[in-house]
Amino acid sequence: MSIREIKTEQEYRDLIKESFDRPIFLLKHSTICPISADAKQRFDQFIENNDQVLAYLVWVIESRPLSRWIARDCQVTHQSPQAILFRNGLAIWNRSHGKVNQTELENSLANI
Repeated sequence: MSIREIKTEQEYRDLIKESFDRPIFLLKHSTICPISADAKQRFDQFIENNDQVLAYLVWVIESRPLSRWIARDCQVTHQSPQAILFRNGLAIWNRSHGKVNQTELENSLANI
C-alpha cells in the first residue's frame, strides 16, 4: 500500500473521516533527522506489507504549521519521527523515535 502525503488541514480532516472506515496511520517525518529517516524506512516496510490500513505522511519541516495543528487537534504531543494511529475519528495510539517499528505498529492494530 502506498503512503500519501498531506499538506493541508482539509486533507487531515479527510484522513479523520476515513478513519471511521478503517485504521489510518499518520507518520510525522523530518527530512533532516537520521533517526526520522530510520523510522520512516521501518514505517514504509510495515505499510508496504499491510493492506488493512491506509497511511499518510506529514513532512514536519516543510509543513510545520500543519504538523503543529495536527498535534493540537488530536491532542498528541508533537514529536518527530512519530507514528499516530487514528480510528473512528480519534488518535488512539502513537509512538516516536525508535518505537516506530514493526512490532509496535503490529501491536497497535492488534489492540483495536
